[in-house]
Amino acid sequence: MKILIVDNGTHYKKRLNGLLEGHEITIVQHPNVTPDLHNPGLDLIVLSGAYGTHSIKYHGDKLLAHEQEFIRSAKVPVIGICYSAQLIAHMYGARLSVLPGGKRFKGVKRIWNIRQTPFDFFENNTGRVWSSQRWRITDLPNELEAWCASATGVEIFRHRDRPVYGLQFHPEHYTAHRDGQRIFKKIIEIELKSKAQTKKLSQPILATKKL
Repeated sequence: MKILIVDNGTHYKKRLNGLLEGHEITIVQHPNVTPDLHNPGLDLIVLSGAYGTHSIKYHGDKLLAHEQEFIRSAKVPVIGICYSAQLIAHMYGARLSVLPGGKRFKGVKRIWNIRQTPFDFFENNTGRVWSSQRWRITDLPNELEAWCASATGVEIFRHRDRPVYGLQFHPEHYTAHRDGQRIFKKIIEIELKSKAQTKKLSQPILATKKL
């Protein structure tokens, strides 16, 4: 599988590469994102988290306008992690706000399903994932559908008409339960299966020559 990683300044580069081990990975720094990176051989785009950078709410439209356009024009599944999930949410009109108390949360948090989805993430309807954030996502617009939440906001969402996902946590950061990794890999598994089925259906039917 060919994967493009857009590095938005993640502090977990090695962990993210480890999560995608075994695949053909190309990494591009976010200032270098251009439309020609969309090529027919690409299977997946992963937008990394960030570390010690500007907030999406106040600086995303100015600093990352080109990346927003890149996301909108993607022809393959897109998964935004943490900071990038906020970027996707913001570009569609979601509400972003600082966590209560204004302090960064860093550690394991519990998330849960808020609707039935084809992914069936958790056996007991809840999971534990690693998070490092100061901002949260709330009040999604109609284009985005919330799938999982925590006590502070939306944790997993998907665009209603396109395979674009936001994960408000770090699946590349392992926890004892490995729920983040399972979620990430389940999204890839189902989306690529769907892509393969679509490609198969679009192939022309060859006529059989009668002897």
